[in-house]
Amino acid sequence: MLFAKTPRSAERLRVGVLGDDPLARRVIVNALSAVADRVEVVASMDSSAINAPPQAALSTHAWLLDLGPSYRQDAEGSPLALGGQPLVALAPDAVSAVVALRETGAVSALSREASGPELAAAVEAACLGLTTLDDAFLQALLAPVVPAALEEAAPAEQVHLTNRELEVVELLAEGRSNREVALALDISEHTAKFHISGLLHKLDAATRTEAVVRALRLGMLEL
Repeated sequence: MLFAKTPRSAERLRVGVLGDDPLARRVIVNALSAVADRVEVVASMDSSAINAPPQAALSTHAWLLDLGPSYRQDAEGSPLALGGQPLVALAPDAVSAVVALRETGAVSALSREASGPELAAAVEAACLGLTTLDDAFLQALLAPVVPAALEEAAPAEQVHLTNRELEVVELLAEGRSNREVALALDISEHTAKFHISGLLHKLDAATRTEAVVRALRLGMLEL
């Protein structure tokens, strides 16, 4: 990946903010106003502008990507199309952070609740080629391998997923919907739902996100 030239220490970093929720983007911009001596926001836009970014967006040193509920990444538009500047993702949870690092080209992942100084520090690190991961995300991924409910029911080695279930959980980790899982595996959506239900049961998970987190902890998925 080609990074924009890192500015001298006396210069402010030029940052772009990308996300589909204008209110969330405004919150990020406001947070960065607390560190205006270190960071200058030169662009704020939604994903529909990825393929035709404004001129100001082309002069950024780095980007902040908000992975809120309304974020969408279509096949023809990607943060990677913005010129190859380092990307810092702002994620709601550990699973979304993993997806961001794997699928969007992000070099770092912070909580969407990160403060202005935390955002500035992550951007500065990214421009130096360093990776930053939110402490809460790291703790979630490094938590004890076997959740308490599983530990009582069966040892970790007895939690076995079929090859098909492993394929499904990998797709869930990429944020795929039931329909997208079905299309990727060339199966019916009903069958996809059946496999997902089986995953939730085997991993003693209440949600798809929880299933992915537990699969990560059990070593069934890799970052």
